[in-house]
Amino acid sequence: MERQLSARSRIRPTWEGMFWFLLAAVLLTQGWYRNIGLLAFLAFFLFGLLVLQGIYIVCWRRGLRYLRVIRRLPATIFAGTPCFVEVELENPNGRQLALRLEDRCDEGQLRWYIPLLRRREKRVLRQAIVLGKRGCHQWKEVRVGTGFPLGLLRRELIVPQKEERIVYPALGQVNLAHLDWMLQVQSQRLAGVRPWHRPWPGAEFEFHGLREYRSGDSPRYVHWRSSARVGKLLVREMEPPATEQVLVVLDAWRPVSQEPAKKSAQLYGPLEAAVSLAASLLVAFNRDPGRQVGLVVFDGQLNIATAQTGTSQIGSLLESLALVQGYSEGPALRWTEQMPSELLRLPVIWITSRSSSQVASDILSTVALIISGQDISALTWYSPPKTQGAASHSA
Repeated sequence: MERQLSARSRIRPTWEGMFWFLLAAVLLTQGWYRNIGLLAFLAFFLFGLLVLQGIYIVCWRRGLRYLRVIRRLPATIFAGTPCFVEVELENPNGRQLALRLEDRCDEGQLRWYIPLLRRREKRVLRQAIVLGKRGCHQWKEVRVGTGFPLGLLRRELIVPQKEERIVYPALGQVNLAHLDWMLQVQSQRLAGVRPWHRPWPGAEFEFHGLREYRSGDSPRYVHWRSSARVGKLLVREMEPPATEQVLVVLDAWRPVSQEPAKKSAQLYGPLEAAVSLAASLLVAFNRDPGRQVGLVVFDGQLNIATAQTGTSQIGSLLESLALVQGYSEGPALRWTEQMPSELLRLPVIWITSRSSSQVASDILSTVALIISGQDISALTWYSPPKTQGAASHSA
């Protein structure tokens, strides 16, 4: 309700109204100097209609400023994927005719037309929009206006409902079963990399050992054969099964010549393809609960975050990917010296926007999979977004 109190109403001429006024002025001038009464009469008739339109807009359309407008944005928005924006419009006063509603954002605007909005009527308008760029997007004011009946003047209600949303990177398709097999094979070949554990389907806990019975232990965990042998109650000690752990490393390198002019601009195709691949991996892992996923981003500074799959924690990781701008100074190896050693012992998926010739060979000894900017479009287990497939080939 506080947002609605800050709304403002204004009356402005339309392009049709300005043309109408100029036409009436020309006709009046010609009729006056040439002494043609018909032209003067026609000019005064046009001026009269313009005045009547103004009186109608000022007096009878005052109820427009009492409209209640509420915008609802989706919680998660991915670039290149349609998302639905809802605008709720409520009319507490007299009926409104020929309403045009506009909702504006950085990459375009949504428009609706409502022929009639009755008194005390509430209407929810819904429309899809596709945002092509990741990053921070701003939704500006919502405008509701009417030019009924002639459209010469327009009264508008401007509701400053400014909001910001982080648009996540575009998503591709990941064959998770194929990727799991590749990680398992590569982890077995590399020395020092922690094995790739996968619990048996349906196994809730794994046997760890025996211990003495304590008050509160469940009787179903009592090991009766061992208890009879030692003469006291022994229970099986259980622990959760081992979960899969994987680390995704994004080397957000960008050439100096491709520095963005502003924060919302993404110009370097391989970097965008690498960011989309990292986001697609996180979303694919999140659909399989029970994993522990880490994300390391080299983007001018070292950013490390972890999340449990099957939860909303993945959103913070996707947000960090959406705000990646890229760096162009220093080699990638300087970042590995700052990473905790226990992270490098995990199966690591190293994604870089560099070409294959620019990737240091020293990284290959500790990384399960390394993917350069030229290899993303040729992966057998990943299909890039359609909007970036052509861009990655051309780059």
